[in-house]
Amino acid sequence: MVFDVQKEGDRVRVRFKGDIDLLSMNSLKNLLFSLSADDVDIALDAAEVDFLDSSGMGMLLLVKKMQ
Repeated sequence: MVFDVQKEGDRVRVRFKGDIDLLSMNSLKNLLFSLSADDVDIALDAAEVDFLDSSGMGMLLLVKKMQ
């Protein structure tokens, strides 16, 4: 998985490309948790995600609850 982070005013947009699964979850989780700690709005762009498994979905829901 590849991700791109862009600051847009008071929001951060994270664009994903590839698979969000058990193998990529830790690096993505670390990124999103560090952004959540910075107390900014996070916009997720998953237009180029090819595959999302249940572990990836669970992690995205957890980040949403933290905001």
